[in-house]
Amino acid sequence: QPWGQTCCQAPPRLCLQVKKLLPIFFSSFALLLASCSNYYVQPPSPLAAITPTVQVQQFLSRSIGSAPGTLSLRVVAASDGKYVYTASHNGDIYAFGLKDGAKRWKVSTDLPISSGPSVANGMVVVAAGNGRIVALDAKSGQQLWQVNINNEVIAAPGVSATEVVLHTTDDHIIALAADTGK
Repeated sequence: QPWGQTCCQAPPRLCLQVKKLLPIFFSSFALLLASCSNYYVQPPSPLAAITPTVQVQQFLSRSIGSAPGTLSLRVVAASDGKYVYTASHNGDIYAFGLKDGAKRWKVSTDLPISSGPSVANGMVVVAAGNGRIVALDAKSGQQLWQVNINNEVIAAPGVSATEVVLHTTDDHIIALAADTGK
């Protein structure tokens, strides 16, 4: 029997629509099979030779401890042009001279530092995994204030003359007064 006369059990309009779509389906399927059988990836072009124009020399290297890989990405170094500030995950915050690398100060907070430090306007700010935010005087390391925001900070704090801005794990942005932490 010819296709669609008695073997199609659906209403005649539906059978007609199916008959019209069958050639499109089969040709699409054939194109798909043909494209898979001749799969070719062009190899990458060779890299161009690079002539360095600047020589990088390491002049400062300090070990401040280690941390699990997921945490170490958020603790960075920050500089105000005179000093380099950094922190370890066990709570130590450091200031090193930018020119000579000498340790200027070290503050032990016993907090699990998870992001920062950031420095601006004579203030160094770090965030701990337990929600504590600590601000220190950039010259002396003396604590200016400490607050608890009850959430972990996921990036280095943003510090301006008037605010300390924090991005938390629950995707909130919190602004604290730079002078008091409130």
